[in-house]
Amino acid sequence: MKTISISVPLDKKRNFPICSVAFVLFLVLGVFLLPGFAQNIQKDVDQTVEKELSIETIESIDKTLQSLNTTLDKITNTPIDKLASELGLTSDQIRKKITGLNDLNSAYVSLKNALLGLEKVKKEQQTIQQSDDLYRTEGMIKKPPYSLTFHDSIQAEISVLTKNKKNIELTLGILKTNIEDYKNQLSEKEKEIRQLKEELNGTPEQKNVQNAFELELKEVSVQHLQLMIRALGIETNRYNIENNNAVIKLKLLKEQEAFVVSNITRDKEDLNHQLELIQTKEINIKNEISKFRNGQKLIEQELDKAQQNLNKATLEQERNIAQTILKAREEWRKTYIVVVELKQDALVLLNRQKTIWQQRYAIVKGELPQSQEKQIKDETEKNITSLNQTLQMQQNYLVNLQKQISAIEGLIQEEGVSASIKNNFFIEMDALRKQFERRLEFQSMIVATDQIERNLLAQIEKKIDQPSVNDHLSGFRQTVKSLWNMEIWVVDQKSVSVGKVFIALFILATGIIFSRFFLHHIHKRILATSQFKETTASAVHKALSYFAYLLVFLFALRIVNIPLTAFAFLGGAIAIGVGFGAQNLINNFISGFIILGERPIHIGDLIEVEGVLGKVEEIGARCTRVRTGENVHKLVPNSSFLEKNITNWTLSDNRIRTKVVVGLSYGSPVRTVEEALLKAAKSNPNVLENPEPFVLFSDFGDNSLVFELYFWVVIRMVLEKKQIESQVRFEIDALFRQEGLVIAFPQRDIHFDNTTPLSIQMIQEKIDPHVR
Repeated sequence: MKTISISVPLDKKRNFPICSVAFVLFLVLGVFLLPGFAQNIQKDVDQTVEKELSIETIESIDKTLQSLNTTLDKITNTPIDKLASELGLTSDQIRKKITGLNDLNSAYVSLKNALLGLEKVKKEQQTIQQSDDLYRTEGMIKKPPYSLTFHDSIQAEISVLTKNKKNIELTLGILKTNIEDYKNQLSEKEKEIRQLKEELNGTPEQKNVQNAFELELKEVSVQHLQLMIRALGIETNRYNIENNNAVIKLKLLKEQEAFVVSNITRDKEDLNHQLELIQTKEINIKNEISKFRNGQKLIEQELDKAQQNLNKATLEQERNIAQTILKAREEWRKTYIVVVELKQDALVLLNRQKTIWQQRYAIVKGELPQSQEKQIKDETEKNITSLNQTLQMQQNYLVNLQKQISAIEGLIQEEGVSASIKNNFFIEMDALRKQFERRLEFQSMIVATDQIERNLLAQIEKKIDQPSVNDHLSGFRQTVKSLWNMEIWVVDQKSVSVGKVFIALFILATGIIFSRFFLHHIHKRILATSQFKETTASAVHKALSYFAYLLVFLFALRIVNIPLTAFAFLGGAIAIGVGFGAQNLINNFISGFIILGERPIHIGDLIEVEGVLGKVEEIGARCTRVRTGENVHKLVPNSSFLEKNITNWTLSDNRIRTKVVVGLSYGSPVRTVEEALLKAAKSNPNVLENPEPFVLFSDFGDNSLVFELYFWVVIRMVLEKKQIESQVRFEIDALFRQEGLVIAFPQRDIHFDNTTPLSIQMIQEKIDPHVR
């Protein structure tokens, strides 16, 4: 941690140095107090006289504060009048000195708080930088697509952070002004000290004592100003770092927002969720309206009764009480009326929120024409203006209600008010507070609706200002879409459109071309790599060609909805023959084609089948040949690769991550263990440098501290992975021996039953006198 050093300058013209707060106090009081009191303080002051006032750590400030508080306690525990008479000073002068030392104490507290704040914001700076670096390397944690709700959460963060940044900038301006003020005060105080020093020379003794006392007061004030300037300087540094953090975070959030906007999808579930939330709120509000209307009827009855009691009252005291009851009931009736009106207005806002969410998702989907988007934009701007006006009105209402509540609180505090009248005042105040709460709640709903309106406005403005290619070509797309869907004829109540005909022709042409090219290539490969004769290879080629053309033709006919009833009998016969005659054979045969097409395994891949690790040598028509590490061939049916769990260690590449687990005895230096494990991995040439090896302190085991070393290797042979792991273990053992690290072994703790005393016996061993 970077240390901050604060030194109080010493005046070379003075005959005595001011080295600490305790020493300043000693100079002022130690000379003039009674000898007994001065001797008591001397022991505490002598410990800090030889130290320069240099604050390097929080602990140093705490020690200084403790010393200062101890000295202040000793002074304040002595009567001020007694001190003043014994020192030949006035009580005001003693109080000024105590005030100055208290100010100095406050300055040290401010300095400590500034250092703590600076330390905290530096840690935040590291965290923000790490988040920024993580985003640069790995992107956002939440992967696309994104909903509008997620986008709104990022916009809310940006809004809050922007306001905080403005507050930081205002605070920096205030700190700058305060520092200038303190510097001006410091300059004036130093000037006054120089003048007092000149007056100390050649003045009578009594006057010299008074001037010396004033000089000490001003020097304490100088120290206070110096500390405050330093504390404000640290605060300025802290807020500059906070401002820089806000800039980095804002930049990061805006980049994330841009990425989210480019990956927003029409999330129907999110829209339904928002609409359900709004509907739930509407139901609750309607129930509350019904409840408050019933309460309004009851309060109307109580109001009529209170009016009758007022009319019947004859004595002044009775009329006063009846009047306060009537006023309280009137305020409650007004409360019920206001609450019902606010709830009805809230229903209107919720209905508007529902419309906004629907419009926002319509914009995301691109369903709205440009003319309607501009209309929505104008409507949204008007709504935002109206909401701001309503919000201002509600704030005025809240201010007025707060004034009314304060006025009633003042009436309650007046003397001579009876308990009955006070009780009615409390009832009236409860009604006003209920209005305050409900208006505050309604104000929150206005703010929420305003934010959603602004989100809609920003979304639609971006859509209008930055039209996509799809927006420019929307008219052309509509024309093409209409032509594409034009109906030509109907077969079995199914339409055949222009688009389907084009698709069928495209599939037919593409399928034939692709089938010819692919089968010709297969034919050449069969002749070149297999032991088939030319005739056999040609037969296979023709059979596959006919089969491929048939599939392409049937698929093309199916696209345009031509009935395939004519082929139903043939398909059924083939299906029956395959099902009963050659089920397993065809299963493996088709599985072989699927494997060759999908390619979950390749020649040369290292795979694990039923716990056996081997290398793929050949993928046949019925089975696949695998050579194990023991040089044993294993023939695996092709269907097993589709029906069972097969581990392919080298499907995408031959880099894999492996690990070595080791347990260390408790008390081992864990960081040293981590360094040794990483060194063992990096020293092995077969361990990849990228990705880098890393160590996890995985568990506090029963008998050991468990560490896991993860590293990446390239494997080509079956036993290569185990060989590399073995080499790393050899290196770990050697490094542990060098570092004195002990690999743990099983241990057990034995606990004695201490509920009964242990029996201990002394047995004297017989010694053979002939044995020496």
